[in-house]
Amino acid sequence: MTLFPFAEYWTFYTAFTAAVLLLLAADLGIFHRKAHAVSFKEALLWVCFWVALALAFCFGLFQYSLD
Repeated sequence: MTLFPFAEYWTFYTAFTAAVLLLLAADLGIFHRKAHAVSFKEALLWVCFWVALALAFCFGLFQYSLD
């Protein structure tokens, strides 16, 4: 048994890929356009943001799989 078979959930996979590419483009193209020394506080904030986003995505998958 496959949890999320591609044939049935291809729209979710497409949306996930598009969201990852969009967030990567925003991160590299908008927020980090200019090279600068990253402070510890800035690095910590970005790590917290990305970890929170990953946890929210995992929570969404978990909630969806319960149905």
